Amino acid sequence: MGEWPGEAGLFCSMKVYFDATPTQIEKYRGNYAAISKAIEDLGHELTSRWMVDFNESFFELPRDKWKDHYRKIVNSVYLADVTVVEISVSSTSVGQLIQQSLIWKKPVIAMRSNGGKPNIFLEGAGDVESKLLVVEYDLRNVLEKLEEALKYVEDWLETRFTLILDGETRKLLDKQSDKKGYSRSDLIRDLIRKEAKGEGK
Repeated sequence: MGEWPGEAGLFCSMKVYFDATPTQIEKYRGNYAAISKAIEDLGHELTSRWMVDFNESFFELPRDKWKDHYRKIVNSVYLADVTVVEISVSSTSVGQLIQQSLIWKKPVIAMRSNGGKPNIFLEGAGDVESKLLVVEYDLRNVLEKLEEALKYVEDWLETRFTLILDGETRKLLDKQSDKKGYSRSDLIRDLIRKEAKGEGK
């Protein structure tokens, strides 16, 4: 994983998995190159260069090599602190990688060119999932947009923590979550805020 600072507020270098669909590669190759360059210019490390160095021979990959490609990509996602994807072209594979990243509790930055068609489902998910950011960009501001998004991710990674609950407390939390229609994380945050304001007494 990435190297983290000993003091809050210092820059941290993260491992980043970047991907996009090779469909319409000739149209978007410049976008993919700009995003990957921005990631590295900001001091972060790519866990995979398959899309950065994409070669059209990939389309001729023998069937018996497909599983190796899959394993390599999934391992690259696993090694990363954050996943960055370009979503201007819809892709089932990219959607699967987004889902896997979220399952592994990794933040995801989904970049959409301002000339790309909005993805209603994914961008709606970005309004709900705290670890999913959907960012609209163009080639003039890609560095600025990525810097903002990655800073948000750094802050999120620095403040997350694991809460261990006994079985009885977990059941109570699940019951309240179902009753109020909130996630467990939202309920815990609300309780902390109320306690801080003296409302929990």
